[in-house]
Amino acid sequence: MKTLVAIFLICILTGCNLTGTENEVYPGQAYEYLPDLPAQTPVIQTRNILVIVIGQSNTGYVWKLAGTMPAKVWNNRKSRFEYKKIHFAQTLKQALPNDSLIFYEYHKGGTNLAVEWKAPNGPQLTIAKTGLDNALSNLSEIKIDKVIMIWLQGERDAKVATMAPDYLTNEKALFSFMRETYQVSNIYSHQINANLPAKFKAQVIEAKRLNQDSQTKLIELGPNFYRTDNTHLNDAGVKEFAILLAKELM
Repeated sequence: MKTLVAIFLICILTGCNLTGTENEVYPGQAYEYLPDLPAQTPVIQTRNILVIVIGQSNTGYVWKLAGTMPAKVWNNRKSRFEYKKIHFAQTLKQALPNDSLIFYEYHKGGTNLAVEWKAPNGPQLTIAKTGLDNALSNLSEIKIDKVIMIWLQGERDAKVATMAPDYLTNEKALFSFMRETYQVSNIYSHQINANLPAKFKAQVIEAKRLNQDSQTKLIELGPNFYRTDNTHLNDAGVKEFAILLAKELM
């Protein structure tokens, strides 16, 4: 009897749950109510991505369509970075909103891969390298986290019997050179138009399709996205090319 009385008194003082029901508050029980902890905000790491855009005249068509958002672009002629409103750059930025994109662009219409862009010292590649090296020297205080390359070329080689058969070998050599020299991680190549007025286009088209892997992607557009010359992208083609590329980057 004395034992039961003692247990009863302890329960009165400490608030024992005599009914066995959980989570009930009894007199004598002490509870500490903690405030709700704020939700953890994920840390978004901003990357500095260098976007290299090189090739033939379609590069120029991609580059001249105006946008509304300024992008940081290297001006080869003035040897300095400028901010330009380019639709293509704007579309890529919208796909990677948390990253800082820096653009380098160089093109020369009517040029071939077999000689002029041939790695490692073709004359057009040399010009592109010189400009790119100057751009990088102006970025010495910025850590570049990733480098991607966009290649728009092939129309000229598709018209020359001695160039078209070697397109796959030459394109692979160029891509390997850019990866080794500038740590390019991903390359996105524009496929020439299936209706291009070029006798040997089938060889170049097939070469570009064969030159793909997990780090090398081919962007193909339908014939409606080209101008009446069946060579150059129209404005809708420039926009579609940018959209398809942006989807690859997302």
